[in-house]
Amino acid sequence: MPNNLEQKVETSILAAWILYILFALSAWIYFCVNAFAADNINVSSGSGNVVAYDEVTRNSVLEKQVVAKIGLGAEGAHDGFARMGQQTMANSMACVLPSDQDLPFDYAEDTAHSDAAKGLLALAVRNDGGSALAGTTGDYIPFTTDSSGALRVTGGGGGTEYTEGDTDASITGSALLWEDTSDTLRAVSASKPLPIDITDASLACTQSGTWNVTNISGTVSLPTGAATLAEQQTQTTSLQLLDDAIVTEDAASVGGEKIVLMGAVRNSAYASKTSADGDYGTLSVDAQGYLGVAARFDASLPTGSATIGQVGLAPRSSGGVSKYRNIDLDETGVSVKASAGQLYGWYVCNQATSTRYLKIYNSSSAPTVGTDTPFMTMPIPAGGCANESVENGIELNTGLGVGCVTGVADNSTGAPSANDCVVNIFYK
Repeated sequence: MPNNLEQKVETSILAAWILYILFALSAWIYFCVNAFAADNINVSSGSGNVVAYDEVTRNSVLEKQVVAKIGLGAEGAHDGFARMGQQTMANSMACVLPSDQDLPFDYAEDTAHSDAAKGLLALAVRNDGGSALAGTTGDYIPFTTDSSGALRVTGGGGGTEYTEGDTDASITGSALLWEDTSDTLRAVSASKPLPIDITDASLACTQSGTWNVTNISGTVSLPTGAATLAEQQTQTTSLQLLDDAIVTEDAASVGGEKIVLMGAVRNSAYASKTSADGDYGTLSVDAQGYLGVAARFDASLPTGSATIGQVGLAPRSSGGVSKYRNIDLDETGVSVKASAGQLYGWYVCNQATSTRYLKIYNSSSAPTVGTDTPFMTMPIPAGGCANESVENGIELNTGLGVGCVTGVADNSTGAPSANDCVVNIFYK
């Protein structure tokens, strides 16, 4: 067992070693602080650039902190330094956040609002006179306000601002416009009110003047004093019944149609009941209900072609058909009428002892007998006569010509003796 003296010696030696270690550690710390905080101690970054450390004073207290100075310019000839540090100093380098970090007031589009969110205060320039602040189109320019801080705004085109109750015969500023049926923009006014389209809604209004209501769907409440809805429906039914009895001209019957009973006015004397020609009139009946009818005849025949049946002829002192007479007609053709006409009859005689042939031509000039083709050929027996009356006439659309020969052939030019052929022709 060691004695007490030995124990004390060992304790003293241990304490001395502890003090020595603490002193050495303090010296080393002091050396490091002073060595690395010393001014302008250059440390190579490994690529030829220079990094310098400096000591700074903050809040009036000498503090040892690292401030990096980055030399700018070619190696060995620094044109300037950019400093990085937490304190404010000239030429401080701007701090750039990494791309995957956001500022506390940086929000993505459509981000929902949250309480206590941070943001930047938006400022504007007071500009009482509203003068131009930017140099030209495309320059940056701040928002401007008036003296009360109201933000200046404009519709781009300027103009006059109107308030309720203003009157202006010729609006020069902004106004409410609407497009009419002629595709024309019109300002809303008392004479040109804005059309209103009411859909599934009610509108309280006072009737004035004439209302034109179109494109109504659903139920419309009638104004006070108008017929009730039931009466309106009854009237609609009546109108539909009347409409059923109306048909289109020449429409075919399909059976089951409704008809309207027709009436007439009793007019026993059949006196005139219509004011003037062209007015609507009523049918008239006698006391027994017989419908009065009257036949109407024109005093004169209509112009143009018309057919009249069962008409008696009365003697006239003028008019009638025309007559052509020749007591010695031969092979030399004669023109009776040089234009279109009608042949109504003839009376001809043959005084020869053999047959003679009367030939009629549809010609506007004297026919060439034996060359022209006859329109009609009529044999006249020896010592005999032939006559005919045609009431409706025989049409000759070119003219009327005649001749008389001894042969029946169309090309015959046989000349009869003098006075063999005596003819009387009736035409018009």
